[in-house]
Amino acid sequence: MPLSDISQEEHALPLIINGTSSTVGYKAEAFIYCRVDKHDQANLHKYEIHWLDQNNIKVPKWSSDKYVFIIGDGRHIPESYLVFRDFNERYAGGIYTCELRNKKEGYFIASSKITISKAV
Repeated sequence: MPLSDISQEEHALPLIINGTSSTVGYKAEAFIYCRVDKHDQANLHKYEIHWLDQNNIKVPKWSSDKYVFIIGDGRHIPESYLVFRDFNERYAGGIYTCELRNKKEGYFIASSKITISKAV
């Protein structure tokens, strides 16, 4: 990371609006929202959000055959929705990570985690 970027980016964090844990009903739909939290809103276009699943694999964009996917690539504002469709805890439950990265160079800045489980 270039030294000139350190002071600006150390104050940018990924914020999961839903908190640190959430429950989803069996076969239900739900979404988790993550965005950059930065006091100075200038230069937001320099960041991007990535969702990682419980195996640290990047969650794919929407596809009709996917039950967990993302929408919103945050082209202008770094934000993304993690979406669950026909939720089944056996396949989709676990800890998901919202990563904030530098868009141009791709380096990691910070992350937040959320645990997804079946509603009782």
